Amino acid sequence: DKRLEKYLSKLNVDVNYYSREIYEFGGVRLYILNDDSDDFYSTLSSNYKSGMMKLVYGHYSFLFTGDVERKAEEYYVKKYGHFLDVDILKVPHHGSKTSSTKPFLDLVSPKISVISVGIKNKFNHPSQDIIERLEDYNTRIYRTDLVGAILMRSNGKNIEMVDWK
Repeated sequence: DKRLEKYLSKLNVDVNYYSREIYEFGGVRLYILNDDSDDFYSTLSSNYKSGMMKLVYGHYSFLFTGDVERKAEEYYVKKYGHFLDVDILKVPHHGSKTSSTKPFLDLVSPKISVISVGIKNKFNHPSQDIIERLEDYNTRIYRTDLVGAILMRSNGKNIEMVDWK
């Protein structure tokens, strides 16, 4: 990130970061939960500052978590509480054991959990501990290393998995 920012600065390219906004379009609400005006948030490292977004469409809500880890999860739990409760969770940090803490999952309580992770990745993600923790929440787990791309389609009343193959 720092090298990219330095390079863009040399080229006089403006850099804008998303921060705590709400976008509405076509019946969808997208909440940007990152808040760069918060003093604590500014102390977080780049993984912890990954894009954290909640999308709401009709009866369904999604939480996109990027690579956030334990410290950032604690921050979001304190800042947003039950607002983090969603139907579908993009599991933080590829299912690393440094994320998906119990207090975080207690609030999020997803019905479906999606783990974006490469096949036979060098980090051995997702962690078996995280898989077991998610199973304790009776969430249906989908993993990209096992099924490939995971696509969902919703009309706001129903949600379906799209067979992209």
